[in-house]
Amino acid sequence: MFRKPQLFIIQYNTHNSRKVQNPFLKQEEIRAYDIIALQDPSHKGDTTHTPPTGYHTVFPSPRASVALFIDKEA
Repeated sequence: MFRKPQLFIIQYNTHNSRKVQNPFLKQEEIRAYDIIALQDPSHKGDTTHTPPTGYHTVFPSPRASVALFIDKEA
């Protein structure tokens, strides 16, 4: 019997705040997810987000209201 692979996704609204976003991305438990979707990511200055280690970063545009981090092993 064929079993469908599982994909684990977490979505979190950071309310455009680094005080919310940075601690969330540093949690060890976050590594259990294949895709991390941030709603309203912080865009303070012109720097990009620092993704969790082992994740690709996907931004539709520099000032997008969503950011995706995709596990490199998924």
